Amino acid sequence: MKSIKEALTLVFRNKKYLLIGTISAIIVGIVFQLLTNITAMIGNNGITFTVISITIGYLTALLIGIGIAFIWYQIDLRRKIDIKTGSTSSGSLFLGILTSGCPVCGTIITSALGIGSGLATLPLKGLELKFLSFGILGVMLVISSKQITKGVCDRCK
Repeated sequence: MKSIKEALTLVFRNKKYLLIGTISAIIVGIVFQLLTNITAMIGNNGITFTVISITIGYLTALLIGIGIAFIWYQIDLRRKIDIKTGSTSSGSLFLGILTSGCPVCGTIITSALGIGSGLATLPLKGLELKFLSFGILGVMLVISSKQITKGVCDRCK
């Protein structure tokens, strides 16, 4: 937890990364809003599902914005990003973007990847993917935070 706070402070005290993170989160939030038909979600799934889905969607947009700012910071700091960090961060951002829309949209997109038929058996009607992407983004931010604080400390010594 300490490394996350340190990394957030370190990255976002620079206005460049604050702007990158904010704009990225807003863009993903707008895309999420455009892909979400709230009336249909309430009618088909109920108010509880809709509130949870929208909340997770916007929190995922926020994490994506933070993740993009962290990646940009690491690229600027190191001028090259190692393959392991890049693939973990990019993969979790990709999954977060795929599932940030409505569950039906996420189902259509993920079915193109070959995992759509398994979604029919999920008990939470696709919310599992949102929770999964949120969790993966959270893990990515923890890993990135440790790398950012470690990289800065190594350079300071």
